[in-house]
Amino acid sequence: QGVVKRVRYQSLDSVFANIENLVKTYKIDAFCVSDDTFTVSEERVLEFCKRIKPFKLYWGAETRVNLINPKMLKAMRESGCIQLDFGVETGSPEMLKRVLKGITIEQTIKAFQMCEEAGIRTLANILINLPGEEESHIKETENLLKTIRPTAINVSILKPYPATPIFDEYVKMNHVEYIK
Repeated sequence: QGVVKRVRYQSLDSVFANIENLVKTYKIDAFCVSDDTFTVSEERVLEFCKRIKPFKLYWGAETRVNLINPKMLKAMRESGCIQLDFGVETGSPEMLKRVLKGITIEQTIKAFQMCEEAGIRTLANILINLPGEEESHIKETENLLKTIRPTAINVSILKPYPATPIFDEYVKMNHVEYIK
């Protein structure tokens, strides 16, 4: 239910060897960390920030609203982080439970406030077409977006993936044709 059970990491030595190569070869001045959830380990984030700071690069990452704190955000901002992307998905507590997101609206509001205070831009990823979603749920999402005021919003249509509860309930169980 929205909880990370196992994480595989590339060693920071390997990460920084790649960054050094990109700086030398391509003269990059910015990059985006492609981890699904960059802030799973606060210790790793703080070490990353310490090691990236001398490069004077701008960077961004993706994470979850329930996996950040002010100490981490301060270190990230001071090391060049300019944006965090979050899977907000919906402003409806009912819909969050239905998609097993494992977060609350309050956590989302707090995360966006912390980012604003730290000077980090935010991107809110929103899903529409959730199972059972009604106009009232969409209104709740609109209201949440007005509250959190993200720098950017990305809206996507839900795509049920095989072997997920939503796929099993709404595609497989209803004999809906699934095109691979």
